[in-house]
Amino acid sequence: MSRCILGMDVSKKDISLALLKNNRFFEKTIPNSLAGFKEILNFLQKRNALKAECFLESTGSYSEAVADFLFDHKFIVKVVNPFKIKSFSRSRLSRIKTDKKDAQLIAEYGSVSANDPNYQKPSAIVRSIVLYTELISLKLKYLLNARITSNTLLVSLMRMFGWKLSTNSNFVVKKL
Repeated sequence: MSRCILGMDVSKKDISLALLKNNRFFEKTIPNSLAGFKEILNFLQKRNALKAECFLESTGSYSEAVADFLFDHKFIVKVVNPFKIKSFSRSRLSRIKTDKKDAQLIAEYGSVSANDPNYQKPSAIVRSIVLYTELISLKLKYLLNARITSNTLLVSLMRMFGWKLSTNSNFVVKKL
């Protein structure tokens, strides 16, 4: 039995599939949704490739759902650092950049890759921690932007009224 590799180029709206089987590509584009994920199963079943190894680039939240779906359906899933795929592309002197070609390239990478770790679905606790961390990060960015805006406004008002900030304290002192 030959090794089947499914390369997936994941974007916000859709996923380009490239199944490499017996040195031949089979391609399809599906929506990046639960309905699209179910199409992957049909796509693989029609090609007698339900034991395919699935390779995709890490694209954050866009790739997480499909990786989880395939993991839950007992596929070997490998989420690869995009830099590895880019380096592999350069080694192949590939310059064509389309979703279809990227999916083929990811499948070719999977066919020669031997040491990428298998994807493990994060636990609910880990996902909660990640979401909480992202929320804190967003709030900190908001507060930093609010502080910068407030400081800019304060400096503008001080200039307008001819005031200056004292160098030895944090109080605004009226110019003499």
